[in-house]
Amino acid sequence: MLKNLRFAYRFVLVLATKKFKVILIWGILLVILVVALRFVALSFAPEIYGEIATNISKPRFIEGIVGEVDTLNPVFEETLSEREINSLVFRGLMKFAEDGSLEEDLAESFTRVSDEKYTFKLKKDQFWHDGEKITADDVVHTIKLTQNKLPTSPYSSNFKGVEVTKIDDYTVEFKLSEKFSPFILNTTLGLVPEHISLEEYKPIGSGDFRVKEVGKEEIVLESDFTVLVFKIYTSKEDALLALKLGEIDSLGGLSFGEIEELKFWPNLNIFASDLRQRQIVLFFNINDEKLKNKDLRQALALATPKETITKSITGFGLKVSETSLPLGNWAVQKFKNPYSFSQEKAAEDLTKQGWKDKELSLTITTSKDPELQSVADIILDAWESVGVKVTIRSVKATTLRDVIIPGRDFQVL
Repeated sequence: MLKNLRFAYRFVLVLATKKFKVILIWGILLVILVVALRFVALSFAPEIYGEIATNISKPRFIEGIVGEVDTLNPVFEETLSEREINSLVFRGLMKFAEDGSLEEDLAESFTRVSDEKYTFKLKKDQFWHDGEKITADDVVHTIKLTQNKLPTSPYSSNFKGVEVTKIDDYTVEFKLSEKFSPFILNTTLGLVPEHISLEEYKPIGSGDFRVKEVGKEEIVLESDFTVLVFKIYTSKEDALLALKLGEIDSLGGLSFGEIEELKFWPNLNIFASDLRQRQIVLFFNINDEKLKNKDLRQALALATPKETITKSITGFGLKVSETSLPLGNWAVQKFKNPYSFSQEKAAEDLTKQGWKDKELSLTITTSKDPELQSVADIILDAWESVGVKVTIRSVKATTLRDVIIPGRDFQVL
């Protein structure tokens, strides 16, 4: 083997020495050809050439997402996938910092004039991706869209009874019909441009990424440095398989069980970050004939395995909330939770209330979100173990928002 390598080396050396002039001439001709082709491309098809050059030079990252992406308008977003993409394209007056606190984004500053009045000053020289300036008109336009009856925005309740007024080109005022201390959280909503109507809507934002392509199977965003591709999958199983096969570079929203499965998979790294503004909450309808009883609600709270739930859903270091609002919120009021998980105590309390001798049946209503449905399943198992017959009703998010919640058409939500 070594002799063969030495022979090959000497052969190439001799050939290069004897044919030096020929090799030099062909090398020069090749360089001239490349330069000529570049000149032709720039002269006759500069846009195509620029597109090719850009895509070659920019790194391309592919992320898998699960679930449909029906809109790239933050005012009408409903799914986590839509929210994730929109957060890269659109900016709000305020934004959440990495530690969960609020800080200015498009706003330069804000003033809490009173419990019902806030003013925001926008930064000047902020632009939409199409080159138009961002002004107070865009803020008013966005809030008005949330308040339209049709199409209905999932954020309509955030700005119900809120009057938004343009003071000047870079100042807006919000007047609330009643005081609501967490209102400032609502101003993280991504703004959309006033100069693009809903009839002619295009996803023109002001974030680090611009929308380049929108398709049923993938959405492509582009920044000054990166091309980011979101590949859309109908199920978590398909997305996980694509990750294992190397068809995608990353996948988020993984549960503890899925992370354990992937922990020792070759060439995969696991990264975690806090989602401080995210909270899963169980609501009881106190107008329901059974749930009017405070003792029954307390027994159900005791029978709810909160720590088990934190281990079943997406994220690291999840906590049972000790506040009335998500963690890291400056407007929270802390309380001590007296209803630590105890199925024995829950069963004992239900017996004292007389439910041992008669059937107690309840329906839990939730959205068709796989994670929320898994939480509902855990609660079903826990409550049934103390003698409660449970039914789960899963509905579309729009039905939940437009019909179920306004009409209080639920027992447990």
